[in-house]
Amino acid sequence: MRRAFVAALMVAAVGACGDGTQVAIAISAPPELVSTFDEFVEFIPGPRLAVVGADDAMPAAGYRIEVATDLGGCTECYRIEPMATDARGWVVHASDRLGAQYGVAEVFELLGYRFRHPFDTYVPARPTPDAAGLARLRTVRAPAMRVRGLHLHTLHPIEAEYALWETSSDDRRARQIFDWTVKNRGNFVQWVAMDDILEPTRGDAWTAAASGQIEAAHRRGLEVGLAFQIFGQSSLQHGYDLIDDLDRPFAEQIAERLPRITDGVPFDTYEMSFGEFFGADPATFIATVDETYRQLTARSPQAEVTAVIHVGDSPEQHVTYMGEDLIYYFLVKFADPRIVPQVHTTMYYDLFEDAGGAYHHEE
Repeated sequence: MRRAFVAALMVAAVGACGDGTQVAIAISAPPELVSTFDEFVEFIPGPRLAVVGADDAMPAAGYRIEVATDLGGCTECYRIEPMATDARGWVVHASDRLGAQYGVAEVFELLGYRFRHPFDTYVPARPTPDAAGLARLRTVRAPAMRVRGLHLHTLHPIEAEYALWETSSDDRRARQIFDWTVKNRGNFVQWVAMDDILEPTRGDAWTAAASGQIEAAHRRGLEVGLAFQIFGQSSLQHGYDLIDDLDRPFAEQIAERLPRITDGVPFDTYEMSFGEFFGADPATFIATVDETYRQLTARSPQAEVTAVIHVGDSPEQHVTYMGEDLIYYFLVKFADPRIVPQVHTTMYYDLFEDAGGAYHHEE
């Protein structure tokens, strides 16, 4: 139904050319990318935008963008060239779906658009090419980092609550967040599972909603991740956790809780988190992390598993293990080496200046 609605808008926009209303920007894309760019323009307000297939006639427009997936040699790359036959047109040569969208996003930015917030795109009153931007064209743009994206952290920011946590048949806000990530050259979105999904009815509703969100992100070329807590005792923000009873065997509890966040929800990554103010016996901690990894990869062998290396320099967060005095989060380095460490850099502090006491750290 949404696809038909977008298609109707396209027809209206192209047809409007006959009554003197010109399309502001027209995008010509390979057939397999037409639906991708339908969604790309869906969230841009303002003057008319049109998307057509590469074999269709390009409508009259203020500016034109042609997309070609003919750029080999790298992943998620693109190069923008001015059209030889049209001074108000550009060709985006891309390597894949994401590269194509990145390149088109840069052309929009060249014309003055700004993708400053998932729910608030800036549209210039009169799109006009930026001279400095034009001078930077003809260069292959390639990612400097493998994973670039957005982690949504429940309490902050709160804009995502009705997009990803409150289940609804309307996925528009989630798709806007995915769209914003793509337009800012990201390839990954992650959010946190909450412990309300332990209740079966609520859990089933979450599974249905999350599976749709994953599908929507994958359509745009994004990978998606889910974060969860291991120890309920340290879950201060009501995150979904695997272990609530410290007297029961941990492996049993992990086996009971994992299906809710793996079955029917094919996330591309899972991130283990250990809370903020809780220490555990080092050997037990490492063994539990390894057991979680073992069971998780058995259930979701396609997924990458990461672990949050949080911060906190209070005495109760320090442990001694293998002759080292460590913040207990650093114990992950002794766990299965296939677990990817994700360092929680506190509030943009670097590694050599004063930290101002954040999480009890002076540096």
